[in-house]
Amino acid sequence: MTQLTNIRVPDDCVLDPLLEPLVNKLALDKPNWVFKAKNSNRYGRWRHKGAIHDGPDMQPNTFYIREMDVYEGGESLGTVGADWAH
Repeated sequence: MTQLTNIRVPDDCVLDPLLEPLVNKLALDKPNWVFKAKNSNRYGRWRHKGAIHDGPDMQPNTFYIREMDVYEGGESLGTVGADWAH
């Protein structure tokens, strides 16, 4: 779980294990960038139900963030995300 102040994840979610290293590295390299989890369940958040094995760090019935919007000074720079097929 990230502890950086420029990464904003809702309390009921965690970053996808494949996305977390990228976002942490970018947040450290670019401290003026702000990473915000997408608000929509449809696009940026998904619940892992434990029916398939996506990796050793996945926990059943946990919301994972796979996409984050990136901002600098209030301006949108784009979106970073983990591949949905991992």
